[in-house]
Amino acid sequence: MTVLRIMLGPLRGRGERRAPGFGSRSPGRDNVIVAMDYRSTSDVCGPDDEDNPPRSILRTLHHLSRRIRVEQDVREPLSEPTIVSEVGYLLGGVEWCSHQPWVAAIVDDIRELHAQCRRLAGDQPGRPIGRCPTLLPTGECRMPLYVPSVGDSIICHNPRCGRTWRRPEWERLALLLTTRATPTHVRRAA
Repeated sequence: MTVLRIMLGPLRGRGERRAPGFGSRSPGRDNVIVAMDYRSTSDVCGPDDEDNPPRSILRTLHHLSRRIRVEQDVREPLSEPTIVSEVGYLLGGVEWCSHQPWVAAIVDDIRELHAQCRRLAGDQPGRPIGRCPTLLPTGECRMPLYVPSVGDSIICHNPRCGRTWRRPEWERLALLLTTRATPTHVRRAA
């Protein structure tokens, strides 16, 4: 959230004169302001509205927490919701939610909200270089792999795999990815 607060300012320089005919603009980034405001809704009402407007981060988290509280028959807390309180409640309910038939909808909402926050903060992941070819007991891992921005290890972020490809192994990994071969052993992170 700290990164988003910093991003409230405009992306371009401040106070520059622009060509005549252009109207004034907000001094901040409107999409970040909308995401940080609990009162914001993502309703699309008219033809000039965005097709995929930003959602209020706190409002979305509170909506998800409220849905779980209703399902569990738990009373709403008396205190005002905060991002920390709502994320804490959601994390505490992960195990219970994983057994519910509607868990995929909650996961999709959280994934979309996370992607929105990353976009707003300018933290976009790179393009995947391929899918993890590590053979697991359940089959090939297939988790997307990314070149690291820092360090010299490509890490599979699948919790069941966790394979790390160190710099000397990158040539072998490239060969595996281009020939679609799979290793004959299972390697997991310790």
